[in-house]
Amino acid sequence: MLRLIQILVSLLLVGWIVTTIDLAEVGQHLRNTRFDILALSIPVVIANRWLMSAKWNLLLKAQGVILSEWRCFRIYAMSNFVGIFLPATVGADLSRAALAKYEHLPLPTVASSILVERLLGFAALVFMTVVGAALLALFFGDITFSFGSLLGIAGSAMAFFAVAILASFSQPMQRFVAWVLAKLAGFGGVMAKLSAMLEKTYSAYLEYRGHRTTLLVFFVLSCVEGSLLILLAYIVTVALQVEVNFFYLAAFVSIVVFLIRMPISIDGLGIYEKGTQFFLLQVGVSASLGLATGILFHIVCLVALLPGGVLMAFYRRPALSSNHST
Repeated sequence: MLRLIQILVSLLLVGWIVTTIDLAEVGQHLRNTRFDILALSIPVVIANRWLMSAKWNLLLKAQGVILSEWRCFRIYAMSNFVGIFLPATVGADLSRAALAKYEHLPLPTVASSILVERLLGFAALVFMTVVGAALLALFFGDITFSFGSLLGIAGSAMAFFAVAILASFSQPMQRFVAWVLAKLAGFGGVMAKLSAMLEKTYSAYLEYRGHRTTLLVFFVLSCVEGSLLILLAYIVTVALQVEVNFFYLAAFVSIVVFLIRMPISIDGLGIYEKGTQFFLLQVGVSASLGLATGILFHIVCLVALLPGGVLMAFYRRPALSSNHST
């Protein structure tokens, strides 16, 4: 059902774009791309992808799972590539857990690290979205679109998320989870095994309470990761000769990335393009140039996932003895 909704959302957005924009003009803008400038995106993409895997490795090390940066990057890159063909975010996470299990890593520990990664990563994304909405509301209030309501929504989401994370570590929540797992185990068979695995995963998750410094570093690095995406978008605008205030760009890219990370489309298809176009339209950029910017931004982000496919083509399962090393 979720997949059908994602397909429908992407098809509706793409259909909206195709029926309202002169695609010939969009193609002309793309042909005018300055590839010498676009090439500057390569080190930014590499840094962004490596940072993502390094953050995850930080969480694994906090739980005593020691991987080399290369092995961690390889698992992360391959799972992200597979995630292109699965529901946004969720698909990549499930494939990463499966691949880590295939490589003899403890599944409950890996699952808890992915859960913490998503919670804190999403919290950082919401934080950057709030900052972006605040910038738009405070300094670009004269634009046709009202950003005040957007700030309110983003702020509410941030408050809800902060409460949710704190509640997940609370004693009442622990008792509730224990009650649910006990009920699940009562069915026996497969349900009992699932209950045992979930109990181990939640126990591993709770251990992160003793690693506050690690969690803080992870949050800061997640904000740096988001900043690299802003820099990537800026390079794309320069390559297309789009004149836009950098702070306005930084503000709206955070919001677009937030929408992309939500599992409501096929790898952000339609959201990259229409979201970028919408915000650029607010500052006088033509619809065709705005769409070209969104398309090129999406292409660059997709190309960043291709090394995972190359690594998968030459993948060999490591020996069992390498469970906690290399």
